[in-house]
Amino acid sequence: MQDARLMYGSTESPPEAQMSQTAPKSVAQTAAPYVAEFVGTFAFVFTIGCCLLSPSDPSWNATAIGLILMVLVYATGPVSGGHLNPAVSLGLCLSGKLAWPV
Repeated sequence: MQDARLMYGSTESPPEAQMSQTAPKSVAQTAAPYVAEFVGTFAFVFTIGCCLLSPSDPSWNATAIGLILMVLVYATGPVSGGHLNPAVSLGLCLSGKLAWPV
């Protein structure tokens, strides 16, 4: 039988992975989530602003906003969690589903 720690979906990680998780992060690794959230929020707000200021038919505005939000969540999700909204991060932290960095 295979070792349970090496199976897909296992919650335990092998000892080698646990040792690599304690290594100190570089400045780029520390700043990556903040940069991803900033760029994602900027693109989201920019899209909303363009939809509001566009003189064309507003019937596709909701679709454009929904699509950019979907793309940004998929793009920034692996880096920062893809929240793109401080209220979502605060709500998850207060409910205990997201670690609060101290």
